[in-house]
Amino acid sequence: LLAAAVAEHFPQQGGHAMLAASAGHALRAAGLPDEARRAFERAVGLMRVLPDPINLAKTLRALAWVTFGESDDIAHDSEREDVLDSVLLLFAEAARVLDAAGASPEYERDAQVIAYEIAETDDQLARLHLNAELADKAMPYAARAAAGFMALLPHRRMDSDSSEQVVPWRRD
Repeated sequence: LLAAAVAEHFPQQGGHAMLAASAGHALRAAGLPDEARRAFERAVGLMRVLPDPINLAKTLRALAWVTFGESDDIAHDSEREDVLDSVLLLFAEAARVLDAAGASPEYERDAQVIAYEIAETDDQLARLHLNAELADKAMPYAARAAAGFMALLPHRRMDSDSSEQVVPWRRD
């Protein structure tokens, strides 16, 4: 966080945003979720005004997971639902950012990465619903993620047998 504080005064805020996101990941790994959430919130705030939709989406997802983890300490169902609603809003923002970037000619060179991140967002939404004990809502996201990942595979190198092995969880 010290590096992020120093970078706060840089004229280009991209470095500041990336350092704040990196601090969030390090703090999360260190078992400090409150500090991680604050670092991710800082990074998201900075990234929202930068032309970097891919890293914004990744950081929104990281913030969503840290926020979701905080719901483990909540005893009341209504408060858990509020946390889940906030988490879903963060995922929805990540999806909107990626969809807008995918539709923009400005990010045409990043089309494959954006397609991957869209599929990754759907995959994480499926996992979130499973972790929240909402399995019935997970399947549409899992199916969309599988289709997104499958679309990125080099079809001429794979036959149907091996491509089906890539996403075996989809049939379960």
